[in-house]
Amino acid sequence: MSTSSRTLSESDSKELLSAYGVPFAPERKVSTADNAVAAADEIGYPVVAKLGGDSIAHKTERGLVKLRLATPEAVHVAASELLNAARPEDGEVHVLVAPMVSGSRELIAGLLVDQQFGPTVMLGVNSCSAVSVVDSSTINCTSSGNSAQGSDYSVSVSATVTNADGQSGTKTDAIKFNQTPVLDTISRDKGPLAGGGSPIT
Repeated sequence: MSTSSRTLSESDSKELLSAYGVPFAPERKVSTADNAVAAADEIGYPVVAKLGGDSIAHKTERGLVKLRLATPEAVHVAASELLNAARPEDGEVHVLVAPMVSGSRELIAGLLVDQQFGPTVMLGVNSCSAVSVVDSSTINCTSSGNSAQGSDYSVSVSATVTNADGQSGTKTDAIKFNQTPVLDTISRDKGPLAGGGSPIT
């Protein structure tokens, strides 16, 4: 029996998951900047605007997410920029307008049916930024300061690295959370700037 699959847009994915009881913030899918403003007026400010489409899997890396839009003018400019950023290979696109929701945790979850292992769930913490390669076995990256805050820093996380030609590898228990520095004192006579306010951690 042959099977086929395709990537779903964010809005289509949410529609599918909503049928199984997964809650989402209200959002509107629009095709013009004017309609984006109307959607934001209906939802209430501030909002977030994102370019969506079945062929757009990674929006952040392409700058296709506009946050904290607090006025109709800001929404109009952001939606126009997003629509102008669409590439031919993106196919049909739209703008998602949703409430600007903030939180202290970021999570990625996924599900696939593997031919060898059957139904498989993927669960991970937020993605990293400021990635630098130290050597052939070590990569440093900066994660959100809240990703491990409040934990006992014994969280076990696997990491997957994909290179430019699409080859990837996964290392189990690869990420070690380092505790965020805590401000202890501020001294006027210590540190590189004498007489200034150098924080001592």
